[in-house]
Amino acid sequence: MKLKTIIISAILGFTLASPLTAEFVFITDGSILQGNVIGDTAGAITFAVKNGGTKVIPRNKIMRILYTEFYMGKIFVNKIDGTVIEVYMVDEDTNTYTFRKDITKPVEFIIKREEVLFTTRTNPVGLTGKASSETISIEWKAPYTPVRHYKVYVRSGNEYKLYSEPSGKSETLKGLKGNTDYKIKVTAIDKDGIESMPSNEIKIKTLNIPPNPPEKIKVKREVEKNNKKMSANISWAKANDVDGKIKSYKIYQLDKKEPYIANSNNYEVKNLNPEDTYFFYLTAIDDFNEESDKSRRVSTYDYKGYNISIQPNYIVPFGTFKKVHKYGYGGLLSGTRENTFFEDFEIGASIGYWQYQGVVTETARVDYSMMVPLIFTAGYRFNIADIFYIIPRIGLGGSYNYIKYQTEPELYTGYGLTMEPRTKWSIEPLVLAGVAFEYDITHRFYLMAAADMGMIIEMRGVVPFAVATFGAGIRF
Repeated sequence: MKLKTIIISAILGFTLASPLTAEFVFITDGSILQGNVIGDTAGAITFAVKNGGTKVIPRNKIMRILYTEFYMGKIFVNKIDGTVIEVYMVDEDTNTYTFRKDITKPVEFIIKREEVLFTTRTNPVGLTGKASSETISIEWKAPYTPVRHYKVYVRSGNEYKLYSEPSGKSETLKGLKGNTDYKIKVTAIDKDGIESMPSNEIKIKTLNIPPNPPEKIKVKREVEKNNKKMSANISWAKANDVDGKIKSYKIYQLDKKEPYIANSNNYEVKNLNPEDTYFFYLTAIDDFNEESDKSRRVSTYDYKGYNISIQPNYIVPFGTFKKVHKYGYGGLLSGTRENTFFEDFEIGASIGYWQYQGVVTETARVDYSMMVPLIFTAGYRFNIADIFYIIPRIGLGGSYNYIKYQTEPELYTGYGLTMEPRTKWSIEPLVLAGVAFEYDITHRFYLMAAADMGMIIEMRGVVPFAVATFGAGIRF
């Protein structure tokens, strides 16, 4: 009698008192049902099909019942004589294998075990995975047979969905939700376009995504009437956590080891010295105790958002500008207003003086050249670190331009002619675009540097140049 096979015998007049459990029922028409036996009589069995529904199957329609896990995919049988056949194994015992060429048809044949060297499956095996907060990296082992490509299936809800069709033996699943369970399996597509049975299924959970840091932080000073104590009322917009909930907040005070804990989006720090300036930054804590990055730094300094800076400049001409000037230098007096219209957006205005070193040629010489620019700027402040900012910006305005030069006469008649002195002035549009960097020395004083590309818009075309800036400023 074959192992793992129930030989259906007619036991007249007998009915089981409790349901049996089965994996597969082979029908004489070639079909195979998977599910559970819920009733058994001498003439038929009642079968609950895995995909839904119940069937009453006469015993004379049953070829066999397998009460075990059963691999339904195609395999390759490597025989002792060197031949290889593609088949489906439907049964085995200690001495033989039973195969089908077509899994949907009842035609079967037997090969002795002693004639078989080994069998191999056509599906990928050894699927493993490693998760981060938004990605899962998976890899697997290839089947014995050549593969055209693979199919990766992912499930996070009720059903599997095709994610990708890679050609290699690994894949990175991107754009996933944090703190979420996923099930993954892989199939192989052979040279004929036939899809294999799936690999082992893995269940893996993505890591928790830390919450976003608090934003729109405001600090309000409240000084007692006797001017001996001060409180700092700190408020902020509720932080966001894409895969969970915000449980609490931590308020870190510089030069203080332990943070304050807040369960809402405001907190009052008491018993401060009104003559000192205190600095704070905040973090958010989610329901998995994951802490966000630091917020931008805030302080009890009563800052109104106005800055004034002095900015020495070095100018490098390009194109037609370079033909008559080597370089330029000068400076700007700049004023800005932070948090205008919305948070971290700033506007400003600058006025300055630039002077240029002229070029001397055989036919002309620039004696003196200068610009008086007036520029209106707009930028956005990115707080990269507690005391460091990057500010992309653009500027529009105009410039008063003056040049004094000498050139040879229009009618050149011989030696001894001196060059003719000439002057030219104009008011022309000016455009600048670049990025500024600020580093806080204290809460009021800062150093800055900037790099900008600019152009003067003349009637005959644009005159390009670059500006390098180093300076210092004060906040009030």
